[in-house]
Amino acid sequence: MTIEQLVDRYRIQRRPIRDLLIDYLRERQPSLDFASVDSVSRTLAGLFWARIEVLAPGIDTLQIPPEVVRAWKNEISTVERTTISTTGERIKVPVPRLNLKDELMRVRALYLDIAHWAVEDPARWAPWVAPCPITNAEIQKAKGRRHRKAHMDQRTRKRLPVLPVLVRTVNDRCLAAARLLAAAQETEPGAVIDGTGLALRNAFVPNVIGRFVWAEQVGEQ
Repeated sequence: MTIEQLVDRYRIQRRPIRDLLIDYLRERQPSLDFASVDSVSRTLAGLFWARIEVLAPGIDTLQIPPEVVRAWKNEISTVERTTISTTGERIKVPVPRLNLKDELMRVRALYLDIAHWAVEDPARWAPWVAPCPITNAEIQKAKGRRHRKAHMDQRTRKRLPVLPVLVRTVNDRCLAAARLLAAAQETEPGAVIDGTGLALRNAFVPNVIGRFVWAEQVGEQ
């Protein structure tokens, strides 16, 4: 897909904004692979500006009113997930957007890049310079990392009491598999393997490599 096609997926209403996003993506394209260009276009054209146009119809500037910015941030902070209720009904529930900071960083980059480029090419970029609606504090990931670590630690604490059971079960299954393998190695091809309840027999396999033992099921265990 071309840059134009990537942006036009989201049917931006204001042509100047649509052209600006295309110019911006084309400017960044040499340093990005296609997957990255696709992701940035989805964020800027779809998640960002297409939703801004719904919240503020007719807007044609990057200077977005504060109340519109707040409404947009609230809207994109969650996504809908389908789950099954206690009655077996499929329902949609809002859950936090896990990659929210990544999405905000792409929008922030748009504003900062335009401001930087305007110094070198004011005729082209200066008309679009505007205050960035994403603060530096909003994209700091330290708090998010702490939250994820706390969540992982809590999951570990919940599972820790059953760790001995897990270790014992794994050890028992390992020993059982070793006994079964030893029995199979001592069984003639076509004969039932001891300890399998007449369920497995040593299979005839032409050109078999010596370190492999093949078995086939002959009954229910």
